[in-house]
Amino acid sequence: MGGDARPDDAITDDFDHINSLADYLRRVPGVQIEGRAPNHSIIIRGVSSLTGDNQPLFVIDGQPAGRDYAQINSMINVREIDYVRVLRGNQAAFYGVLGGNGVIQIFMR
Repeated sequence: MGGDARPDDAITDDFDHINSLADYLRRVPGVQIEGRAPNHSIIIRGVSSLTGDNQPLFVIDGQPAGRDYAQINSMINVREIDYVRVLRGNQAAFYGVLGGNGVIQIFMR
């Protein structure tokens, strides 16, 4: 679903050192990555949850894929990512309750 018209806030693979989704997300202001690979915990700062689960929703090519980073990272080939976009607040509201902790959109080539 990747395309030529990327949003201004899209993060692209402009560097050869991108080996995992976490490498992309480390470049995004406000995204915090904790733990060791492959079990990273991804948190979008400024977003909190009353349930204690602060993991964002991952969306791949428009399809919600879950909150488990390790599972998402194993589902995709990082070299086939077109761009990644992080949604917070009102932007993430499109996904309803699932987007309450923020959304990480992944667009594949």
